[in-house]
Amino acid sequence: FTYQLAVVVDDAAQGITQSKHLQIIAMMTCITFVTVQFVDFQFKSVTRETFKGAELAAFYGYFTVITGFIAAVAQFGLSARLLENFGVVAALLVLPVSMLFGNSWVLLAGGGLWAVTFTQAAQTSFRYSIYDATMQVLYTPVPANVRGRAKSFIDGILKPAAIGGAGFLMWLLGNKLQLSVASMAWVVTGLLCVWVGLVLSIKREYVRELLSTLRKRRLDFDHASLIISDAPTITFLKQTLQHQDAHQVRNALELLPRVQGDTFATELTALLSHEQADIRARAVGLLGQSQ
Repeated sequence: FTYQLAVVVDDAAQGITQSKHLQIIAMMTCITFVTVQFVDFQFKSVTRETFKGAELAAFYGYFTVITGFIAAVAQFGLSARLLENFGVVAALLVLPVSMLFGNSWVLLAGGGLWAVTFTQAAQTSFRYSIYDATMQVLYTPVPANVRGRAKSFIDGILKPAAIGGAGFLMWLLGNKLQLSVASMAWVVTGLLCVWVGLVLSIKREYVRELLSTLRKRRLDFDHASLIISDAPTITFLKQTLQHQDAHQVRNALELLPRVQGDTFATELTALLSHEQADIRARAVGLLGQSQ
């Protein structure tokens, strides 16, 4: 069993090392969990110094209710609109940018209560709503046979390792170097800047991975949960429908029923004069489905 587990882990690790797209996802996952541990530590340290007993419990109660409400609104009211109108990068940036704003406030306020509360609120409100939902979209271009193993490796091994590493780093900075909450905010600023840089770099790799997968027709077209709604992918599919390679056009046509938010009427109408009869027929069928 141990040998089989090692083989599975090794296969998953190799899949990640062979894909820059998955490497960035893995690094984003690690930086996320390291950063939120520091922000959580800042929040709890300051609130425990400010409140005692019942006051602390009441403050945590109000905080949980308010952030839970904001998270629900973000999940059901903002996530889909952000993805459809602005794409994966904009949706992913909501969390680190809002936390960077709050952490800048922490630096200016020297670790003030409302500064750390705002940063923690941003983390709690947007991490489990907009950010997590968008992170799932990033796995869409990854071939199905690689996606499951890579996701298991990232969630099952890298996440706990990142949390453990964050704990060791906090112990080193807090116990050995005796850094204050305000001083640790500089560490958080550095982590958030790296996080933003990784998010900005994911778009090119996302489109590149989608192109590679589409060319090799390795997307899981039959998977019921494969829904495409983000702007960059839709734009990429429109460009592929105009490609000279009929094979790529056919693969793009198979993805269109998975798209939400666009009928591709213009692109499909143009394909009615395509030289390949099966492509013309498929375009007619999709136009009919969209009425």
